[in-house]
Amino acid sequence: MMQWLKCEALVLLTFLYFSPCQLQGSFEISVPDEPVVGVVKGSVVLPCQVIPVVNTKDLEIAWLRDRENIYNVKNDQVTIDEKFKGRVEIFKEEVNKGNVSLKIQDVVVSDWGVYTCNVLTSDYFREGLITLNVIGVGGEPSLSIESPPGPEIVVKCESQGWFPKPAVVWKNGINKELTTRATSNVTESSESLFDVNSVISVTKKDRGIICVIEHGQKTLESHIQIGEEFFTLVSPGWKHFGGFLIFLLLLALFSVPLAVYLYKKQKEKIESEKQHLESENDELRKEIKATGYILKSEWGRIPKSFAHVTLDPETAHPCLVVSADGRCVQNQHKDQNVPDTPLRFDTWHFVLGRESFTSGRHYWEVDVKKRADWYLGVVSESAQRKTRVSLKPQSGYWIVKLNSDELSALTEPETTLRLRAIPQKVGVYLDCEEGRLSFYSVEDHWHIYTFNGGVTGKLYPLFAPGEEGEELEILQFGEETNHSDQHREVA
Repeated sequence: MMQWLKCEALVLLTFLYFSPCQLQGSFEISVPDEPVVGVVKGSVVLPCQVIPVVNTKDLEIAWLRDRENIYNVKNDQVTIDEKFKGRVEIFKEEVNKGNVSLKIQDVVVSDWGVYTCNVLTSDYFREGLITLNVIGVGGEPSLSIESPPGPEIVVKCESQGWFPKPAVVWKNGINKELTTRATSNVTESSESLFDVNSVISVTKKDRGIICVIEHGQKTLESHIQIGEEFFTLVSPGWKHFGGFLIFLLLLALFSVPLAVYLYKKQKEKIESEKQHLESENDELRKEIKATGYILKSEWGRIPKSFAHVTLDPETAHPCLVVSADGRCVQNQHKDQNVPDTPLRFDTWHFVLGRESFTSGRHYWEVDVKKRADWYLGVVSESAQRKTRVSLKPQSGYWIVKLNSDELSALTEPETTLRLRAIPQKVGVYLDCEEGRLSFYSVEDHWHIYTFNGGVTGKLYPLFAPGEEGEELEILQFGEETNHSDQHREVA
């Protein structure tokens, strides 16, 4: 008999423990031991769990920061501190499951502190302490030249919106640290965030300069490549030209023909020096572009040339499905029931844009995402679209492709391209006036490849989403990555 009563009591206790409507009594509060980290302007949840679940009818939940009440709810009556109004809430639908966590939105630096999770019933009380650490991750550093050309150039690095204070590190192109030569100021803004302003003097041997903002485990950096001409003082010819003109004026008093002769000679010398400097400047620009850097003057023209490009489903291979708005294409890996027309590709899984270009400059961007293969470029109207035609410029195709994470330009022979990272957004820039087609990585403004000359005729944008199922999307103006000129660009 006693054995039977013990078993019945055990079953009853088990039912009461796991019942969501357990009678009020003793309970515990579970909160994390480690600090919770919130990011400025983001949202963060301070976890707090009642164990076991208790009857929520007369439950009172109170949240405090540094022992000051910021959120209280009892009998559906909510009280919120003025500093937190519109920014804090609990998960009401989760309270009957024991979840009394607090969500803070639009986090600010002053939210940093120790929070107390209080849960009270008519005859019981428990609390748990949670530390909230707040960090602010600022913007990528902006580099600019702050002095006129000379033997030394002053470069400034700026970045805003950090918390706590970040550190500034300067390096040159061969990764040698130059921080001891810099002067840095870190100032606090009205939002209690820190802004960085650092300057450094560099010489001709430094050239490539890197500004790194270090903030715990987070680092952001920007590069600038300074051309040799910035370190060249006024040329010797121009330096002495003023005195030479005085000499000519004095000489003119005695011999005008001689003065004219000497003037012409000097002018020829200046023109020769000018041509020499321009030649050196062109060579330097070619060297810079070969490394992937983009000139500010070149990148600045691109946004003004943004073209409206949509996909033409009449040209799409039967395996491809084009979205109704003409911006997305996806490979379905099986032929659709579509008419076979002279415009449609029947072997290569390509689709063309509706718009054609014969003159002017045109730029569009494509979100290729993290896919392993794609084709992008242009094709001439007269190019063959049937059978497995050669995809080379000689056949009217100018294409860059990604295949198994290997990037290449379809030239003769094929050109393998080396980049620091595979781009997820690709910009295509068609200059019909110069017969040139360029490709760029939109995220970091890095030059991928340029077909120089011969890109002529009536040209259509070309797209291929590859074998993966994810859509390839044409970005419209305003959706593309911000066209700032801070990263990997040269004046």
